[in-house]
Amino acid sequence: MASPPRTSADIERRALALVERLSDWQGDPGRMARLRARLLRREPPDVIARVAALEAAIGHAAQALPTAFAGVAAPLPPPERIGAFRLTRKLGEGAWARCGSAGATTGSTSNSSPSS
Repeated sequence: MASPPRTSADIERRALALVERLSDWQGDPGRMARLRARLLRREPPDVIARVAALEAAIGHAAQALPTAFAGVAAPLPPPERIGAFRLTRKLGEGAWARCGSAGATTGSTSNSSPSS
């Protein structure tokens, strides 16, 4: 049996660890329920209550802040310029952002000193 957490910080740490582990198994509701029951079987009541509260908060947040929007088929292409910089190439892309290389389009880019 898991030793009971003694402080609210211990309860929070344990509950967050369990919720994170449970979130890795999203998908099949039956499998999720079995995993949840197995993970929480030996946890103290205060940890189980905190896990339930965190799961409820996650559910409310997902409804309040959807990550998919109806009517949006594909992401917009990047602009050709941002301020004085022209985007030259795509370096990478992740779930939240795209990264690109840019070059200056105005002013001198040479490092030579002016002649006298």
